[in-house]
Amino acid sequence: MSGTEDSPATAPGPATRGFGRAYRAVAGAAITDRFNESARGSGVAVIATTLTPHPFVISAITASNFLPWLLFGLPSGLLLDRFQRRTVALITSLLRCVVALVVVAVVLAGWLNPFVLLVAVFALAALQVAADTAINAMLPDTVPAARLGEANGRMSSGQSTASVIGPPIGSSLSASYFSFPFVLSAGLGVVAAGLIRRVPVDTVRRTSPWQEQGIWSSVAAGLVSIRRSPRLTTLLGTVFISNLCNGALIAMLPLLVLRILDDSARDFGLIAAAQSCAVILGSLVGGRAMRTSGRAAVLMRVGLFAKLPAFVAVGLAPNGWVVLAAFVVLGLTSGIWNVASSSALLLLSAGETRARTLAAYKTISSVAAPIGALVAGACASAASPRAAIIGAGALTLCSASFFATRMRNRPMEQAADEEGGA
Repeated sequence: MSGTEDSPATAPGPATRGFGRAYRAVAGAAITDRFNESARGSGVAVIATTLTPHPFVISAITASNFLPWLLFGLPSGLLLDRFQRRTVALITSLLRCVVALVVVAVVLAGWLNPFVLLVAVFALAALQVAADTAINAMLPDTVPAARLGEANGRMSSGQSTASVIGPPIGSSLSASYFSFPFVLSAGLGVVAAGLIRRVPVDTVRRTSPWQEQGIWSSVAAGLVSIRRSPRLTTLLGTVFISNLCNGALIAMLPLLVLRILDDSARDFGLIAAAQSCAVILGSLVGGRAMRTSGRAAVLMRVGLFAKLPAFVAVGLAPNGWVVLAAFVVLGLTSGIWNVASSSALLLLSAGETRARTLAAYKTISSVAAPIGALVAGACASAASPRAAIIGAGALTLCSASFFATRMRNRPMEQAADEEGGA
């Protein structure tokens, strides 16, 4: 019978090597979107720096990439729990093409200025919020629960690769001509929309009783459902603290490498590139481990506790080589953590509130890193960048201990079934 490959109920079993067409389409769209986002973000940074010398304006344009997650993250999750996720992903991908082409026309007409760029970046990022959440919420419908960790690991490694190769391409294009990054963005939006069209329509229509409530009442109901799950609240709390510490470390890294250790900008770039490659490798290892063991909680513990010596090594590093080695370890553990935590999130989130849970996860992740950077800056001003990094390491240890005591050592599929029946 044709088309059985695309149905979640008849997706390839654990003994089958490959995944169905639906999974390949969702993963392809997710990777394309990540490449689009990273290339466009890098290109916009170069354009903003060229258009204005004012740091505040440049930072405002950069912030407009993250602000939509704070404003629209949770409402977009509600939208995706009410309507067909495939349809929303398709529409938002096409709308991003339209916005990108409008920016191209503005550039060709000579009307581009910092304000127009800020509005365009904000609009593209707002549409990205809905598209990203929709694509990720569709993933569990395309593979069996037993293979979700492996499938998520493959997709995550592809997204990590896209995040590495996107920025240099975007910045190179913008250096040639301001419209090129947006031409690329429009083209990639068409590719993503074409991939999304290959995904079968959701087998379950989003018709939960929450549709009778108002928007904010439904958002609040989604948050209540998260609070009632001890494992979800533990996971989201750990994600917040972990990203807080990561944000602190990244903010202090330039000060440590370029000023305290007096290394070159080339060395700084080498550290960033090595970490990115390690994240890709860690994602592959995490996906493989999820496939063989399925114990996401164990992998997340390993990822968290392994961060502590790396943070301490960076804080006490006598030279750039030690920092490089520590960031390779951090990249590996981050890749493993990303795969395991996102797989656990997908398994623990209920179907009717999955999009709201994913939106809350992304919103928390987006908020934590800037807060961590600000706190680290204050600590560095009061003490030193090294003290801020070691403090972030101590907070990571607290986070790992909290997670280890709250999460039990068993497959997440079992934990999800228990909470679903509780």
